[in-house]
Amino acid sequence: MNSFNEQDHPRDQVGRWTTKPGSTSAPEADFNQFEFYPSIATMVVDGPLEADSYPWRDPAVKDRIEVLKIRTSSPADSVAGAFEGMEKLVEVDLPRDFFAPATPGGQVDASWMFMNCPKLERVNARDWDTSKISDAQFMFAGCKSLQSLDAGGWDTSNLDCASAMFTDCENLGHLDVGEWDTSNLRYANSMFDNCRSLQYLDTREWDTGKLEDAKKMFSNCQELRGLDTSGWNTSRLARSEEMFANCHGLEHADLSRWDTGSLRRADAMFTGCTSLETVDLCGWNTDALESTRGMFLFCPNLKEAKLPVADVAARPDSRHLLFDTSELGDGVKVQAPNLAKR
Repeated sequence: MNSFNEQDHPRDQVGRWTTKPGSTSAPEADFNQFEFYPSIATMVVDGPLEADSYPWRDPAVKDRIEVLKIRTSSPADSVAGAFEGMEKLVEVDLPRDFFAPATPGGQVDASWMFMNCPKLERVNARDWDTSKISDAQFMFAGCKSLQSLDAGGWDTSNLDCASAMFTDCENLGHLDVGEWDTSNLRYANSMFDNCRSLQYLDTREWDTGKLEDAKKMFSNCQELRGLDTSGWNTSRLARSEEMFANCHGLEHADLSRWDTGSLRRADAMFTGCTSLETVDLCGWNTDALESTRGMFLFCPNLKEAKLPVADVAARPDSRHLLFDTSELGDGVKVQAPNLAKR
């Protein structure tokens, strides 16, 4: 792909992009709004935008664009799916205020925004004003070529839903979320699912006081080694199934300080953690817990498990046990208050 040089495309007196020999505008579109340069598969947008008729989504050009540079923004309460399914898109350049809401004091839906853009490599995310984004589910899902994203300075104070936000970003190796304000985050299920290249993720200072769903949040993060959730406030957490499943690099898990008074399901939470050696859940409140089936399946290197209870029926009429020790491998040292009474 040829690189895009703005100097090759002069502006006219009113500040809009002018024609270069061989360039064309998309059919039935405002000529002054954008130009598409087929020779370098680049579109530059420099005019009013309407969420229901983005020029880059025109069927004539959508599947050909590799570089998209947007110079203007129009306030909108939703930019959901704005670039979804642009299979050849490699680079995106958006203005800082692209996420400005149309409603004064309103919030913005950015869900599905870049979903299934498998060749996307470069996104100028550093200076985005993300303070009004409330929904970012599937925002970068399926961006298989994305290796890094400069999101460390994002204002996420209004973020409520981040479900599957980065799911299937298989080559994402660097992501700085350590300074994110997650005080309003409720849904983080599958947020980093299948981010196979992530080795470190700093969530130590996250405010998770409103978090309700963390199902599959880190599942299939096969290279992830640096992950500390020990200090999380989990008082509202209801679901943690497969939360760390197939995290092959995870060696120790100390969740003993978690407040699990609202936790209902923790099935397969550590299944497939092939390097896991110790786990400490001794402080868990099991009053609301309904199932932990398969919690430690396929953890061949597990040596010690500190549990709140062991082999206790989840409910009087339940056939399933909480923390079923028969699922543990031979030689695992199990500590639980009720074991001495058996």
